[in-house]
Formats: sequence, C-alpha cells, structure tokens
Amino acid sequence: MFFFSTIFGLPIKDSQNKIGGKVGDIVIKIDKDSETPEVAGVVVKKNLKKIGFVPTTDILFWKPKVIELKKPLADSMTEMPKADNLIYLYTTILDRQI
Repeated sequence: MFFFSTIFGLPIKDSQNKIGGKVGDIVIKIDKDSETPEVAGVVVKKNLKKIGFVPTTDILFWKPKVIELKKPLADSMTEMPKADNLIYLYTTILDRQI
C-alpha cells in the first residue's frame, strides 16, 4: 500500500551513493484514458527549497528509509513539470487540509 506519509521527507540517494535531497512532494499524473492515476515522480527538496523533479523512470527502488536512483541526481533531475493533468500531492491537496 502506498502512503504519502511514509515517503515524504525520505532521503534521495543517487547511483554514486550521494544523498542529494529529500522528497518534498509527489507528482501524480491523471490520464483521461487510464482508469487509475500514476506517480509521475518526486520533487527533490534541499534545505527547505524545491530544487527539481525526478521522474519515476529514474527511480530504482522505493525503500522504507530511502529512495534510490538509477543514475546520478544531476542526470535524473529536471525542472518542475507543469501540465493540467498533473497534481502535486502535498502542495495541492495535503497542505490545504492542515
């Protein structure tokens, strides 16, 4: 089972064994042709600042204490995606409930 609270704040470790930041948000993709939403990737946060986005295709493992990437963080990270079919779980939904 997928719970946001178990992933939020997890360290993100790249293929060079370096911690590049922590999970600051999860991006969910809603496709009108699909029955279920899917995780598009995670937002990387460092020192309380969002520094980039890592797509799920670059994530090797979602472990209980760390997220491991397939390659170096600099090669995996992109700018924050913007599209009408994307939902930033923490920013859009959870942050407003508090």
